[in-house]
Amino acid sequence: LVIDGTASEVQLGRRSVLTCNATGGTGVPEMIYWYLDPATGGATVNLTEVFLTADRSRRGAYYIRDLRRDTYFVSELYIMRARLQDAGTYTCRVSDRLSASYDVRVVTEACGPGLFQCADFERCIDSRRRCDNRQDCRDGSDETGCPSCQSGSFRCADGECIDVRRKCDGRPDCRDRTDEDNCPETCDPDQFTCDNGLCVPGDARCNGLNDCGDLSDEKGCPRCRRNEFECANGDCVDGRYRCNRYADCADSSDEFSCSKST
Repeated sequence: LVIDGTASEVQLGRRSVLTCNATGGTGVPEMIYWYLDPATGGATVNLTEVFLTADRSRRGAYYIRDLRRDTYFVSELYIMRARLQDAGTYTCRVSDRLSASYDVRVVTEACGPGLFQCADFERCIDSRRRCDNRQDCRDGSDETGCPSCQSGSFRCADGECIDVRRKCDGRPDCRDRTDEDNCPETCDPDQFTCDNGLCVPGDARCNGLNDCGDLSDEKGCPRCRRNEFECANGDCVDGRYRCNRYADCADSSDEFSCSKST
Protein backbone atom coordinates (compact mmCIF):
# COMPACT_ATOMS: atom_id res chain seq x y z
CA LEU A 1 0.00 0.00 0.00
CA VAL A 2 1.58 3.26 -1.13
CA ILE A 3 0.39 6.83 -0.43
CA ASP A 4 1.65 9.84 -2.25
CA GLY A 5 0.73 13.54 -2.45
CA THR A 6 1.40 16.56 -4.60
CA ALA A 7 3.11 18.42 -1.75
CA SER A 8 3.68 18.24 1.98
CA GLU A 9 2.77 21.94 2.12
CA VAL A 10 -0.61 22.98 0.77
CA GLN A 11 -1.19 26.64 -0.07
CA LEU A 12 -4.09 28.20 1.80
CA GLY A 13 -7.13 28.33 -0.51
CA ARG A 14 -5.51 26.08 -3.16
CA ARG A 15 -6.42 22.55 -4.24
CA SER A 16 -4.23 19.55 -3.47
CA VAL A 17 -4.52 15.80 -4.03
CA LEU A 18 -3.31 12.76 -2.08
CA THR A 19 -3.12 9.42 -3.87
CA CYS A 20 -3.34 5.99 -2.25
CA ASN A 21 -2.38 3.00 -4.43
CA ALA A 22 -3.12 -0.56 -3.28
CA THR A 23 -1.56 -3.30 -5.40
CA GLY A 24 0.04 -6.71 -5.12
CA GLY A 25 -0.08 -10.09 -3.62
CA THR A 26 -2.84 -10.03 -1.01
CA GLY A 27 -5.48 -9.08 -3.58
CA VAL A 28 -7.23 -5.85 -4.40
CA PRO A 29 -9.26 -4.45 -1.46
CA GLU A 30 -12.94 -3.77 -1.77
CA MET A 31 -12.63 -0.30 -0.25
CA ILE A 32 -10.01 2.22 0.85
CA TYR A 33 -10.95 4.56 3.67
CA TRP A 34 -9.52 8.01 4.31
CA TYR A 35 -9.06 9.46 7.80
CA LEU A 36 -7.84 12.82 9.12
CA ASP A 37 -6.15 13.43 12.46
CA PRO A 38 -6.34 17.24 12.71
CA ALA A 39 -3.13 19.06 13.62
CA THR A 40 -5.16 21.31 15.92
CA GLY A 41 -6.32 18.34 17.98
CA GLY A 42 -9.72 16.74 18.26
CA ALA A 43 -11.19 13.41 17.22
CA THR A 44 -10.17 11.54 14.08
CA VAL A 45 -12.50 12.23 11.16
CA ASN A 46 -13.55 9.46 8.77
CA LEU A 47 -13.45 11.47 5.56
CA THR A 48 -14.81 8.62 3.45
CA GLU A 49 -17.88 8.37 5.63
CA VAL A 50 -18.32 12.14 5.58
CA PHE A 51 -18.07 12.20 1.80
CA LEU A 52 -20.57 9.38 1.33
CA THR A 53 -23.15 10.90 3.69
CA ALA A 54 -25.21 14.05 3.38
CA ASP A 55 -22.89 16.16 5.55
CA ARG A 56 -22.39 18.71 2.79
CA SER A 57 -20.69 21.24 5.09
CA ARG A 58 -17.65 18.93 5.20
CA ARG A 59 -18.30 17.18 1.93
CA GLY A 60 -17.74 20.41 0.00
CA ALA A 61 -14.21 20.59 1.40
CA TYR A 62 -13.16 17.16 0.04
CA TYR A 63 -13.67 15.00 -3.00
CA ILE A 64 -12.79 11.29 -3.25
CA ARG A 65 -12.30 9.53 -6.58
CA ASP A 66 -11.72 5.76 -6.68
CA LEU A 67 -10.45 3.65 -9.54
CA ARG A 68 -10.60 -0.14 -8.95
CA ARG A 69 -9.24 -2.73 -11.34
CA ASP A 70 -8.37 -6.43 -11.12
CA THR A 71 -4.79 -5.78 -10.05
CA TYR A 72 -4.89 -2.42 -8.32
CA PHE A 73 -7.04 0.09 -6.46
CA VAL A 74 -6.25 3.81 -6.66
CA SER A 75 -8.04 6.25 -4.38
CA GLU A 76 -7.52 9.99 -4.70
CA LEU A 77 -8.44 12.44 -1.96
CA TYR A 78 -8.82 16.03 -3.13
CA ILE A 79 -8.57 18.89 -0.66
CA MET A 80 -10.66 21.31 -2.68
CA ARG A 81 -9.71 24.65 -1.10
CA ALA A 82 -7.29 24.21 1.75
CA ARG A 83 -8.28 25.72 5.06
CA LEU A 84 -6.15 26.02 8.18
CA GLN A 85 -8.21 23.27 9.84
CA ASP A 86 -7.32 20.90 6.99
CA ALA A 87 -3.77 20.54 8.28
CA GLY A 88 -2.97 17.19 9.91
CA THR A 89 -2.17 13.55 9.24
CA TYR A 90 -4.11 11.91 6.41
CA THR A 91 -4.32 8.13 6.46
CA CYS A 92 -5.59 5.75 3.79
CA ARG A 93 -6.55 2.43 5.34
CA VAL A 94 -7.58 -0.95 4.02
CA SER A 95 -7.47 -2.72 7.39
CA ASP A 96 -6.00 -2.24 10.85
CA ARG A 97 -2.76 -3.81 9.60
CA LEU A 98 -2.61 -2.17 6.21
CA SER A 99 -2.49 1.66 6.10
CA ALA A 100 -0.27 4.54 5.07
CA SER A 101 -0.15 8.13 6.33
CA TYR A 102 0.79 11.49 4.95
CA ASP A 103 1.39 14.73 6.90
CA VAL A 104 -0.01 17.90 5.37
CA ARG A 105 0.73 21.47 6.43
CA VAL A 106 -1.36 24.40 5.24
CA VAL A 107 0.82 27.43 4.59
CA THR A 108 0.12 31.01 3.56
CA GLU A 109 2.06 33.48 1.51
CA ALA A 110 4.20 35.72 3.70
CA CYS A 111 3.17 39.36 3.94
CA GLY A 112 5.39 41.86 2.18
CA PRO A 113 7.45 44.67 3.73
CA GLY A 114 5.44 47.09 5.84
CA LEU A 115 2.64 44.56 6.36
CA PHE A 116 1.49 42.60 9.42
CA GLN A 117 0.29 38.99 9.10
CA CYS A 118 -2.89 38.26 11.07
CA ALA A 119 -2.70 35.13 13.22
CA ASP A 120 -5.49 33.44 11.25
CA PHE A 121 -3.47 33.97 8.04
CA GLU A 122 -6.56 35.36 6.33
CA ARG A 123 -5.19 38.81 5.57
CA CYS A 124 -2.25 41.18 5.72
CA ILE A 125 -2.71 44.69 7.11
CA ASP A 126 -0.59 47.84 7.10
CA SER A 127 1.94 47.58 9.94
CA ARG A 128 0.95 51.06 11.10
CA ARG A 129 -2.48 49.65 11.98
CA ARG A 130 -0.86 47.23 14.42
CA CYS A 131 -1.60 48.24 18.05
CA ASP A 132 -3.64 51.31 17.05
CA ASN A 133 -6.45 50.43 19.48
CA ARG A 134 -8.68 49.38 16.59
CA GLN A 135 -9.23 45.76 15.49
CA ASP A 136 -8.28 45.30 11.84
CA CYS A 137 -7.61 41.53 11.78
CA ARG A 138 -10.79 39.45 12.01
CA ASP A 139 -9.25 37.51 14.91
CA GLY A 140 -8.06 40.66 16.70
CA SER A 141 -4.42 39.52 16.60
CA ASP A 142 -3.25 42.99 15.53
CA GLU A 143 -4.22 44.26 18.99
CA THR A 144 -2.72 41.44 21.10
CA GLY A 145 0.68 41.60 22.77
CA CYS A 146 0.86 45.37 22.35
CA PRO A 147 3.13 47.39 24.66
CA SER A 148 1.29 49.44 27.24
CA CYS A 149 2.08 53.06 28.05
CA GLN A 150 2.04 54.57 31.52
CA SER A 151 -0.71 56.90 32.69
CA GLY A 152 -0.33 60.33 31.13
CA SER A 153 1.23 58.88 27.98
CA PHE A 154 0.00 58.48 24.43
CA ARG A 155 0.79 55.27 22.52
CA CYS A 156 1.79 55.81 18.91
CA ALA A 157 0.57 53.31 16.31
CA ASP A 158 4.04 51.71 16.21
CA GLY A 159 3.99 51.18 20.01
CA GLU A 160 6.14 54.17 20.99
CA CYS A 161 4.97 56.10 24.06
CA ILE A 162 5.09 59.90 24.30
CA ASP A 163 3.83 62.49 26.78
CA VAL A 164 0.08 62.87 26.21
CA ARG A 165 0.53 66.66 26.22
CA ARG A 166 2.46 66.31 22.95
CA LYS A 167 -0.61 64.82 21.26
CA CYS A 168 -2.08 67.25 18.70
CA ASP A 169 0.42 70.00 19.46
CA GLY A 170 0.95 70.73 15.78
CA ARG A 171 4.31 68.97 15.68
CA PRO A 172 4.81 65.22 15.04
CA ASP A 173 6.53 63.57 18.01
CA CYS A 174 5.82 59.90 17.17
CA ARG A 175 8.19 58.31 14.70
CA ASP A 176 5.15 57.38 12.60
CA ARG A 177 3.56 60.85 13.12
CA THR A 178 0.32 59.31 14.45
CA ASP A 179 0.22 61.76 17.37
CA GLU A 180 -1.06 64.35 14.88
CA ASP A 181 -3.79 62.14 13.40
CA ASN A 182 -7.50 62.87 14.02
CA CYS A 183 -6.74 66.17 15.78
CA PRO A 184 -9.44 68.84 16.15
CA GLU A 185 -9.37 71.71 13.69
CA THR A 186 -7.22 74.69 14.70
CA CYS A 187 -9.02 78.04 14.50
CA ASP A 188 -7.50 81.38 13.45
CA PRO A 189 -6.37 83.80 16.20
CA ASP A 190 -9.42 86.03 15.65
CA GLN A 191 -11.79 83.05 15.95
CA PHE A 192 -13.24 81.10 18.88
CA THR A 193 -12.82 77.31 18.97
CA CYS A 194 -16.06 75.58 19.93
CA ASP A 195 -16.06 72.37 21.97
CA ASN A 196 -17.33 70.52 18.89
CA GLY A 197 -14.36 71.74 16.83
CA LEU A 198 -16.16 74.45 14.87
CA CYS A 199 -14.64 77.89 14.44
CA VAL A 200 -16.80 80.99 14.89
CA PRO A 201 -15.92 84.71 14.81
CA GLY A 202 -14.35 85.95 18.01
CA ASP A 203 -17.11 88.50 18.62
CA ALA A 204 -19.63 85.63 18.69
CA ARG A 205 -18.29 84.76 22.13
CA CYS A 206 -20.73 85.75 24.86
CA ASN A 207 -23.14 87.53 22.50
CA GLY A 208 -26.14 85.68 23.89
CA LEU A 209 -26.52 83.55 20.75
CA ASN A 210 -25.75 79.86 20.20
CA ASP A 211 -23.27 80.31 17.33
CA CYS A 212 -21.36 77.07 18.00
CA GLY A 213 -24.45 74.93 18.07
CA ASP A 214 -23.34 73.33 21.34
CA LEU A 215 -23.58 76.54 23.44
CA SER A 216 -19.84 76.38 24.18
CA ASP A 217 -19.44 79.99 22.96
CA GLU A 218 -21.79 81.05 25.77
CA LYS A 219 -20.12 79.08 28.59
CA GLY A 220 -18.54 81.03 31.44
CA CYS A 221 -19.88 84.34 30.15
CA PRO A 222 -20.92 87.21 32.42
CA ARG A 223 -24.65 87.50 32.86
CA CYS A 224 -24.86 90.94 31.28
CA ARG A 225 -24.03 91.95 27.74
CA ARG A 226 -20.89 93.86 26.87
CA ASN A 227 -22.69 97.20 26.75
CA GLU A 228 -24.42 96.56 30.07
CA PHE A 229 -23.42 96.97 33.69
CA GLU A 230 -23.94 94.09 36.09
CA CYS A 231 -25.38 95.19 39.37
CA ALA A 232 -24.22 93.62 42.60
CA ASN A 233 -27.52 91.75 42.85
CA GLY A 234 -27.06 90.30 39.36
CA ASP A 235 -29.36 92.64 37.49
CA CYS A 236 -28.22 94.22 34.24
CA VAL A 237 -28.67 97.88 33.34
CA ASP A 238 -27.54 99.96 30.39
CA GLY A 239 -23.85 100.71 30.79
CA ARG A 240 -24.49 104.40 30.06
CA TYR A 241 -26.41 104.65 33.32
CA ARG A 242 -23.32 103.83 35.36
CA CYS A 243 -22.42 106.75 37.62
CA ASN A 244 -25.16 109.01 36.32
CA ARG A 245 -26.06 110.06 39.88
CA TYR A 246 -29.27 108.06 39.64
CA ALA A 247 -29.78 104.60 41.13
CA ASP A 248 -30.72 102.40 38.17
CA CYS A 249 -29.78 99.19 39.98
CA ALA A 250 -32.24 98.19 42.69
CA ASP A 251 -29.31 98.01 45.10
CA SER A 252 -27.80 101.29 43.82
CA SER A 253 -24.54 99.49 42.99
CA ASP A 254 -24.34 101.34 39.66
CA GLU A 255 -23.49 104.45 41.67
CA PHE A 256 -20.82 102.89 43.85
CA SER A 257 -17.14 103.87 43.48
CA CYS A 258 -17.98 106.73 41.15
CA SER A 259 -15.68 109.73 41.05
CA LYS A 260 -17.23 112.96 42.26
CA SER A 261 -17.29 115.72 39.72
CA THR A 262 -16.50 119.18 40.92
